[in-house]
Amino acid sequence: MRISVLILLLYACTPAGPEITDDLVVRYIQAYQNVRRIAPELARKMAAYKGEGEAGVESAGTEGFEELQKAVQSAGFKDMAEFVAANAKIAWAFNYVQAERAIGEFQKMHDNGLEEFDRALADPEVPEETKAALRDGRAKLAAEFARSKSWADLTMRGVRLFSDEKARAVIERHREALEKAYMGLPGPEGRPES
Repeated sequence: MRISVLILLLYACTPAGPEITDDLVVRYIQAYQNVRRIAPELARKMAAYKGEGEAGVESAGTEGFEELQKAVQSAGFKDMAEFVAANAKIAWAFNYVQAERAIGEFQKMHDNGLEEFDRALADPEVPEETKAALRDGRAKLAAEFARSKSWADLTMRGVRLFSDEKARAVIERHREALEKAYMGLPGPEGRPES
């Protein structure tokens, strides 16, 4: 019973939406940049309408939604709903790709750290009391990494459920462009994104 509830819950949380393709990601990046470009002005409009009461805010919200809809449609999305569904699927795959890269970098740092400890421990010039402290430090580094890695692996197994290998491969191909879009850096056309 508990497993079937868990499976049902995971299925319900799995983002539905379009298949992640190169074309979709390129359109998504453009739509994201479009939204990012107009967002400051939309925020100013919403703030200005607050003085007009609920009707003003509702009017600003409707106008803002229409502008957002145009921004995503100009990038090739049918509507805001299609963009939001794509956003959810892309976000899960992007998070997995980013985490996988970070774990790999931490693994390299850990391995390099152990090598440094081992070199110092093998050095006949290092006094024995220093080597005792180095052995203790090495053991602590290894234990802490193992503990952190086990949590990271568990998390990654869960996140992996929300995207497939094909989607993650597409995201990896567009990772740098996605990072730039998310951070508001110049995109492929060299334009600032915010």
